[in-house]
Amino acid sequence: MKKLFFLIFSVFFTQQLLSQTVTYTDSDNNGIIEYLKKSEDGSIIERGFYFNEKPYGTWKSYWENGNLRCIAQFKYGLRYGVWKFYDFDGKLQHEVTYEDNRVAYAVQHRYFE
Repeated sequence: MKKLFFLIFSVFFTQQLLSQTVTYTDSDNNGIIEYLKKSEDGSIIERGFYFNEKPYGTWKSYWENGNLRCIAQFKYGLRYGVWKFYDFDGKLQHEVTYEDNRVAYAVQHRYFE
């Protein structure tokens, strides 16, 4: 519980400095807490979930223009599965596959015109 309090306090203090808002919601009362970070204009910067005070499930972060920046997967706080990274224009740039919280392999995408 102390870790959660410290995390919330740290995020609150940081978000005050950066004019961003962060909300934590457990709407289903199931212990999975939604984390939502928004910019001053209300656009979503990052969205994910915590379970037992650890990142859990799918996390998404966004560029300032609203395009997807990254899709990440967590399982009980550990990185797993395929993480996808996009450029500012929304083109897939990298895919990193995690196994046992370590990089198993990575792929870089290149586009030619």
